[in-house]
Amino acid sequence: MKKLMKILLDIGEAMIDSGAEVIRVEDTVSRIGYAYNIKRMDVFVITSCINITMELPDGTTLTQVRRFRKMTSIDLSKLERINALSRAVCVNPISLDDLEGAVEMITRRKVREIKLLCGYVLGGAAFAMFFGGNLWDAVFAGMVGVLVWAFNVYLSPIFMNPVVSQFIITFLAGFSVAVATSFIPLLHQDDVTIGVIMLLVPGVAVTNAIRDILLGDTLSGILRMIEALLLAATLAIGMIFSFWLCTGFMR
Repeated sequence: MKKLMKILLDIGEAMIDSGAEVIRVEDTVSRIGYAYNIKRMDVFVITSCINITMELPDGTTLTQVRRFRKMTSIDLSKLERINALSRAVCVNPISLDDLEGAVEMITRRKVREIKLLCGYVLGGAAFAMFFGGNLWDAVFAGMVGVLVWAFNVYLSPIFMNPVVSQFIITFLAGFSVAVATSFIPLLHQDDVTIGVIMLLVPGVAVTNAIRDILLGDTLSGILRMIEALLLAATLAIGMIFSFWLCTGFMR
């Protein structure tokens, strides 16, 4: 039962880390527990921790809490694989060793950097054109997307505080846009900027926060919303500061 508890905590942590809503995590963990003949499952999840209490068939209870230290990222492919595994386990339970191995395989799997890079480039270029930019704006926004990708992959792990890394990434990206658009007449600063900003806006986090609140998980929704608004404010401050600093240098 202790091994099952560890596996359930690993599944809950992986789902939260992938951007799942709270009610989905609680439901999935509970269903897997019931599939392994647990008499009662009480699961409480917020964005920073998960608490599981299992009542065993003999009447004894087992409780454990796990604290999450890192901020939630978005990985819908990992979330989809966990959901598929949970559905398969609920229909046909497998041994705990096999379940633990499957969970570890899912959590260890990382998105290929080349795919992530393509997403940043295409996203920046597409948003720049969508909001009125020309072809040159889209090309340069895609180039800045490469810088944003590199900053996120190699710079973010250095800082424990995501707000600091968000500010630095935004500042460097904004400064690059401001300098380039000052020397290249073909580029429009507002169109390129909005294409780059859309790569950093925590839109999914805001959506998840509103969804949690509407589903009754008010505490988790508020925590997610505060996190998203803090990142959005940091994004705005970093971009404004970079433009102000660049304007001062140009004078």
